[in-house]
Amino acid sequence: MIDPYTERYFAGDARQGETQSSRRDHDFTTVNLTFSSNTWLSNRNLLIVSMLYVLLTFGAMSVAFANGKAITFTDIAADNGAGIDYRRTASERNVIIEGYQQAGQFKLDQLLLSPLKSRGAPGVALLDYDRDGDLDIYVTNGPGTANSLYQNQLTDSGDLVFVDQTQKAKIAAINSDSTGTCFGDIDNDGDQDLLVLAFNAPHSLFENQADGSFTDISTTSQIDYKQGAM
Repeated sequence: MIDPYTERYFAGDARQGETQSSRRDHDFTTVNLTFSSNTWLSNRNLLIVSMLYVLLTFGAMSVAFANGKAITFTDIAADNGAGIDYRRTASERNVIIEGYQQAGQFKLDQLLLSPLKSRGAPGVALLDYDRDGDLDIYVTNGPGTANSLYQNQLTDSGDLVFVDQTQKAKIAAINSDSTGTCFGDIDNDGDQDLLVLAFNAPHSLFENQADGSFTDISTTSQIDYKQGAM
C-alpha cells in the first residue's frame, strides 16, 4: 500500500502555518498537492525528460548561432509557388455566419447556435504515398471542391516542387465537406492508406493500390459512419 503525502508551497508574503484560503488581505498563493509516490516518480521523470529536451534544443540553437547559421524559413508556396495552388472552399456552415454578418448583429440564441469553425476545418497529412522516399501532401477541402494530393518531385528531379495527382489517385472526395485526415498501413502491405473525415456525412477510407491510385473501401470496411465529424 502506498502512503499518499502532501506538499505545501508558499509564495510571496505567506506566513508559516497559513492554510489554503480565499482571503484577499495577503499577497500570497497557497497550493496543496496530494499525490502518491508513484505519481511523484512519474511526474519527476516527465520533468527530467522535459528539461533534457529544453537543454538539447537550446544547445543546438546556440551552436547554430555560434557558427553564424541562423535558422530561417522560406514560404515556397507563395503565389502558387512549388506547384501548390490550394485554395479553401468555405463549408456550408459559413452561410449561417454570413447571414448574421449581413444582419449586423448577433442575438444571444443565434450566438449559442452558431457553428464552430464555420469555414470548415481542413486536415493535412504529410505521407510518402508513392514510397519514393520524400513526403507528399494531402489536404482536405470543402463541398464541391476536390481534396488535393500533391506529389513531391524531390526524389525524381532533385527539385522541391509538387504535382497535383488528385484525379489520378482517385482521392478527390469532391462531394464531401472534408475535415480531418490521417494515414497508416491498414492492410500491412507496406504502403500508406488514408482516412478522410467529413462533416455531417460519411467518412471515407482509401486503400493505397501501390500504383499511384487509391480505392474507396469505406462501405466494405464498414467505416462510413453516417454522422460525420465536427
